[in-house]
Amino acid sequence: MKTVKLERIAKDTIWERELFLLELPSVADFPEIVDVPSDHFACFFVFDADRVASESIRDAALNLLRSGAVSVSTWGSDAKRVHDLVDDAALILNPFPTANSVVITTCHGKESLDRALWFFLNSSWPANNYRNSCRSGLVVVVDSPFRADKIREDLKKPWEFTQKQMG
Repeated sequence: MKTVKLERIAKDTIWERELFLLELPSVADFPEIVDVPSDHFACFFVFDADRVASESIRDAALNLLRSGAVSVSTWGSDAKRVHDLVDDAALILNPFPTANSVVITTCHGKESLDRALWFFLNSSWPANNYRNSCRSGLVVVVDSPFRADKIREDLKKPWEFTQKQMG
């Protein structure tokens, strides 16, 4: 079973979530288990997927959801396809979701990375069944050390990052 160690970046004291980063060289390196310390978590999936097979993306999405992701935002080239594959994976795992148990997904492919990260930090909230157990935020960056470094710096001070985006 493939697992990886997450990098804890900061605590978002406004929303009371621990923030983590998972940097991967490729989607094929996605772990079977993402060991986030809360039962459920919000995820921001930063990934240029235009040259990656749908099956590989769906497998990563299944692993992410089985690990507890209940809110997933996507960004990067072909973010809409990644978003749709996350939705497909969610329906495989829960074919009859209710308004209280649905996995919330959003696509931000046409926005800047900063705007999408702002959304993740401030608006990525789960369905009601998961509100009390979703106490972590995970950013997954695939094959982009530059983006991972930028996001790492922005997550260190989430309130300052948010204020900068608003002003």
